[in-house]
Amino acid sequence: MAACVPTVDAEEACALLSSSTHHYLDVRMWEDFDKGHVAGARNVPYYLSVTPHGKEKNPQFVEQVSALYAKDQNLIVVMPASYIVIN
Repeated sequence: MAACVPTVDAEEACALLSSSTHHYLDVRMWEDFDKGHVAGARNVPYYLSVTPHGKEKNPQFVEQVSALYAKDQNLIVVMPASYIVIN
């Protein structure tokens, strides 16, 4: 059974980040991250490329995130058009 991951709106995300209990992980591709991101955000792209033939997932995604954050740290993960919270 898949775990339920809560979603939050931008206002809730800002409140959680302001409380210093959560960290901001941006999983957009590097090009999008470089165009603009929240101050203090870390970037680990979930997809390395998107082509007409499909999306190429980052095979090192879990390892890269694990290198940045401990398992007990709370994350706000930003994806195109949504925010999720991982506790």
